[in-house]
Amino acid sequence: MAQTMASAVALPEDSSDVPTNGLKRRHSGDEQAKDGDEDSKRRRTSSSGKNSPIATPTEENAAEKEQEPASTKVEAATQKQPAQKADDTRESRRKSGVADERQRSKRLFGALLGNLNQPSDRVSKRRGEIEQRKKAELQKQDDERLEDRQRRIEKLAIQRKREQIRVDEENMRTRHKQMLNTANFLQTRTEPKLYYRPWDLLPDEEDRIEDQVRDAQAEIDKELDAWDKEKEERLEALEGSSGML
Repeated sequence: MAQTMASAVALPEDSSDVPTNGLKRRHSGDEQAKDGDEDSKRRRTSSSGKNSPIATPTEENAAEKEQEPASTKVEAATQKQPAQKADDTRESRRKSGVADERQRSKRLFGALLGNLNQPSDRVSKRRGEIEQRKKAELQKQDDERLEDRQRRIEKLAIQRKREQIRVDEENMRTRHKQMLNTANFLQTRTEPKLYYRPWDLLPDEEDRIEDQVRDAQAEIDKELDAWDKEKEERLEALEGSSGML
């Protein structure tokens, strides 16, 4: 029975192992605390460098989620830019092609019209000769009309001058006739003069009338001589002018 109890009693373990395990746990706990302090210090230093409060993991996850749409937007915009640039390039090329096509069509149309409107050298030369001949004929006709008009004007002037000579001679003869008529009358000595002729003339009155008639005739003869010379000169001048026509 004593053996049975002895076998049932468990021998105690070495006491040296217990402290060592406790030291290990304490040492590991100290290391974890030290690591936690270092992590907290790192977070503080990083946050203090940015002048922002310490962000919790939930806040960091929220910030990352908020930043993700912006990055996706930037990536989508960067992906759209080449496509938009390609579309703009194609559109500009299309517009420039349309403008070039219009310009080319205009040039071709203008060249076609120029070829249609451009006469041949022979036809243009002949047309120019005809136009020059027509211009020369028209100028000649104008010159002839001007010359004819000038001749008519000069002839009319000569006719007027001849007519004026005739009128002057008639006026002179009428005045001479009037002078002889007044010479056969007696006249008062006071102004205004009055002409009278008595039915029976006295001898001295007859003498006065004869003297008046003689003086008037002498003046008329003198004027006639002067008129003949003047008339001859005027007619010679008119003959010279008419000879030049």
